[in-house]
Amino acid sequence: MISALNSNAQRLAAACALLAPLAAAAAPVAWLDQPATMPTPDTAAAAAPAAPCAQADLALTLGGQGAWHGQATQEVLLRNRSGVRCALSALPAVELQSTWGWQAALAQPADDGAAAVELAPNEVLAVLLGTPGACEATLGPDRTVVQRLRVLPPGGGMLAVEGAHVDTTCGPAAVLRADHHAARNARPAAGSTQALTAQVSTPAAVAGGAPFSYVVTLRNPTDQAVALSPCPGYEQVLNTHSGQQAAQMRLNCAGAGGSVPAHGEVQFEMRARAPDSSAQEAGVKLSWRLADGPSAGTVIPLR
Repeated sequence: MISALNSNAQRLAAACALLAPLAAAAAPVAWLDQPATMPTPDTAAAAAPAAPCAQADLALTLGGQGAWHGQATQEVLLRNRSGVRCALSALPAVELQSTWGWQAALAQPADDGAAAVELAPNEVLAVLLGTPGACEATLGPDRTVVQRLRVLPPGGGMLAVEGAHVDTTCGPAAVLRADHHAARNARPAAGSTQALTAQVSTPAAVAGGAPFSYVVTLRNPTDQAVALSPCPGYEQVLNTHSGQQAAQMRLNCAGAGGSVPAHGEVQFEMRARAPDSSAQEAGVKLSWRLADGPSAGTVIPLR
């Protein structure tokens, strides 16, 4: 009997020994009370005007089709595929190949995005072409649809694409708007902090003006570990209508072992103080951002 008890005790001790490392691994990395300075853009480089985008700098593809403000639309995407910034008109010259030759799609005079924009490497200008969506001619059997487009970059050259669907049955095409945004479906390089994702876990509620702790989980979905060297800083901002608390701090990279493993995650303890709040406010907005990396945010209820 005593032998059986000893055997069970040994098994329990062995199980606890196996579970202990797992419990330790699940604990968040301790918060580091060390201020940091977030990197800022190179103002000298930003002030220098970019060269006009030329044919070799751009890739032309088609986006989605749909409707916008009563217009039938076709999206045209211009991506900067070069390694440097280049300048492009927000409403570039787009032409359609019809039975009468190449016809320019005129910009709407009321469009407020006509100023020139600069495209960083891998950024996109999404140009929305539109045509009147309804008229008496659509009741007939014949439709006039343009399938081939071309763009004339200000830096020279010509880009063409086929497979568009621009229905000009009810009138000529016009450039309705142009939106500047990050490249769609662009994948950050494996091993870089930009490949990480971030998630915040907060208390169920916080008190205005009171300190609290929360957890940021950095996940690495790639096949390559992400080195936290040099150790990046992070920025946290908390806002209510009555106040704001902002801080730039250093991540505890040493406590994390200096990296986020491939297909793994690391949890970091964070500390903050909620801004002052009024009785009418329901929550505090938390924004968290890793330097050259992901960001996350949430709204924490106030008690």
